[in-house]
Amino acid sequence: MSEQDVPFVLERFFKEVAGNGQTLRFKLIQPGIVETEGKYRKLPIAMRFNGTFDDVAALLDRIEHLSLVARTDLIEVRQGSTPG
Repeated sequence: MSEQDVPFVLERFFKEVAGNGQTLRFKLIQPGIVETEGKYRKLPIAMRFNGTFDDVAALLDRIEHLSLVARTDLIEVRQGSTPG
């Protein structure tokens, strides 16, 4: 993956993960800089969103079943107000 591939990777990621009946409310989606790790290249993507436990579980399931190789490194959970 090169910097030129980033738009394609993001489009594919969002189509498979953040689209199609997604009930999470995304507040931030921020791609990082392509990094090399051994023989692999990785594109960190920071996301901030609001949703229920079930919404987050569904998101992680979609990430696990991506057609692209993906890894979840860090999840930070904060309690917020219940959406009305």
